[in-house]
Amino acid sequence: KYSDWEGGVRTNAFVSGGYVPADRRGEIFDGVVSIADWYATFSTIAGVDYFDAEANETNRYLYEHGLPPLPPVDGRPQWDNIVSGTNGRADPLHLSENALLHWPFKLVTEKQEYSFYQG
Repeated sequence: KYSDWEGGVRTNAFVSGGYVPADRRGEIFDGVVSIADWYATFSTIAGVDYFDAEANETNRYLYEHGLPPLPPVDGRPQWDNIVSGTNGRADPLHLSENALLHWPFKLVTEKQEYSFYQG
């Protein structure tokens, strides 16, 4: 992948197994899921909290010493959206410093190396 025109949109993924509701088996999900969402999604399926309590505790120390905090887990649980067929990311998703996805639109700015208009 050489430009923001190609990166990460409409990639293939699948979920399988008895945990998938019968009415969703074999169905296509057209919602937006970021790679960052899979951790929170799998944690939710497993019944585990995806909140990083250790990082949160570390942030207390960092704040006290004037240091920048650790960011929160960058992902959203998507399982309910996948099984209901609804898009769980109605807000913009930053793909890179030059690309933004606000479904169904993708804004690409700046010069894209190895990129040209094919239309």
